[in-house]
Amino acid sequence: MNFMEWILSPKGSTVFVFLLSILISILTSVTQRLLINVKQMAIWRKEITDWTREYTRAQKENDKKALAKLKKKEKYIMDLQKKTMWISMRPSLLFFIPFLLIWQLVLIPLYGAKEVAYFPGLGGQNIVIWYMICSFMSGILLQKALGLTMEVTEDAKAVTEDKK
Repeated sequence: MNFMEWILSPKGSTVFVFLLSILISILTSVTQRLLINVKQMAIWRKEITDWTREYTRAQKENDKKALAKLKKKEKYIMDLQKKTMWISMRPSLLFFIPFLLIWQLVLIPLYGAKEVAYFPGLGGQNIVIWYMICSFMSGILLQKALGLTMEVTEDAKAVTEDKK
């Protein structure tokens, strides 16, 4: 059995799509790691989270003095949210066209509507479903491994505490 026959076989297609999704996840995650200052992003996200929490609390308690103070910082927080969103999206934009080309030139011509993976109880899954499962799984694991998750970390808490 040659390579093309193997990747078109049920086992081969399952493995090929899985490995392709891991490769794409590695490329995007490494690029993201190189282009994003993770510590700075964590600091900004903590600042946004803290402001949002305080704003929500002040609204619930109808604290007009606190709301007035928080409103003064609202434009800055909105700008910070836009900035963090743009910085997070940049690496994805680099891969958008190549990703579309992989789908249009490789995956759809190879597999079309064929089943590429089988789940007991659910049956066969097409390329879209199987790729999404593999991509989400590998993307989440790689982002955790490379420290790219956008959670408020202890580093961000420590840095913002130092600023006070």
